[in-house]
Amino acid sequence: MMLVLFSACGKKSEYLSISYTTYNDENGPENGMQIAFIKYDIEQKKFTKIIDTSYSSQYPLGIISMKDKKVYYTAESGKKAGK
Repeated sequence: MMLVLFSACGKKSEYLSISYTTYNDENGPENGMQIAFIKYDIEQKKFTKIIDTSYSSQYPLGIISMKDKKVYYTAESGKKAGK
């Protein structure tokens, strides 16, 4: 799990960017894995799921940027990004 604290410019709302991995079939990596990205709003004490995407890198790392309205994550070179 990776936790990163962000503070959006022009806004008072701070949040944590949380990412974790899951198996597609809940049994093992043979049928693929996903990275889930969640935002935790510190002030509202609320979790919001942002996106799930498949991954191909050895270390599935990433962060949410609410300012840029994007999710940045690692992927194998030459692979297309997830949805």
